[in-house]
Amino acid sequence: MNEITEAVKPKRNAILIHANDGKVAHTFLPESEAHVQFDELQRTCAGGSVLILEADCDAEFFLQFSPGLRERVAEAKFELARAIKWNEVMDRHGVPADPETRAKALKAAQEIVDTTIGDALRRH
Repeated sequence: MNEITEAVKPKRNAILIHANDGKVAHTFLPESEAHVQFDELQRTCAGGSVLILEADCDAEFFLQFSPGLRERVAEAKFELARAIKWNEVMDRHGVPADPETRAKALKAAQEIVDTTIGDALRRH
């Protein structure tokens, strides 16, 4: 690739965390494309995150050398993996897929777990 083409090509300054065939992945994209794909993830309730770096940063290069960025990507991947698992469990138990019902079911499950753990800790 010559210098002119390289100068015109938009920097991949964004990291999109998304599910790919049921597995969590990340992709390096220009900011504008990352926003479009993230909006589509939100529209379809697929879940995901987008991290935007400075306009002149190359996200792939920066990820190699920034422990803080690696930590943020790992945290976003963990959160998405957890959401995928919750959705699999809810699907298996026939919880309707609408976001409001799923949010209520998640809140109820978290309260049950928190209460159960709290009761167990108080006994010991």
